[in-house]
Formats: sequence, C-alpha cells, structure tokens
Amino acid sequence: MEIVAKACLNLNISESTSRDLFESYDRFLAILDDSQKRSELARAYSHEDLRNSKAWKEVRDVSQPFHEALISLFLRDDERLKNLTLQYGLF
Repeated sequence: MEIVAKACLNLNISESTSRDLFESYDRFLAILDDSQKRSELARAYSHEDLRNSKAWKEVRDVSQPFHEALISLFLRDDERLKNLTLQYGLF
C-alpha cells in the first residue's frame, strides 16, 4: 500500500478517493484482525454459510467502497494513470 499512498500524494488523486481507499482497506484489515470474525470466515464451507455470516456481510460492505475507490484511482482521477492503466493494465 506504500506505492498506492505515494500515488495518492504525487498524482492528481482526489481526497475523497484517497480517503475511501484507505478507510475501506483499514476496515477490511480490522475484520481480519478480529479473531472471532476470522474464525467465522474460516468455518464457512458453503455459500449458505457465507450468506448467514455477519463477518462476511462486513467484508462485502467494505468491498464496494474499496472497489469504487480503485476505479477512481486508476481510471478517473488522474489522466496519466488512466492512460497507463488502459495501455498496460487491461487486456
């Protein structure tokens, strides 16, 4: 994430993109750091288990703002990074 942080500081990345990216990542790490939640996720063997998991719901809730922030980072905020992503990052 150090490289991403440098990109946010050195490129034309909006404050809201940076905030959403790092807040959602921090929330995801907090879920993984919680031993009860991590155990709950490890015990899930089926889609039904995941649908009934509060920890999985938290992961899903965090994933959407993280996904949107990545889209903004690589494709919206900075034209140079957008062009590099389109040229080298997408197949």
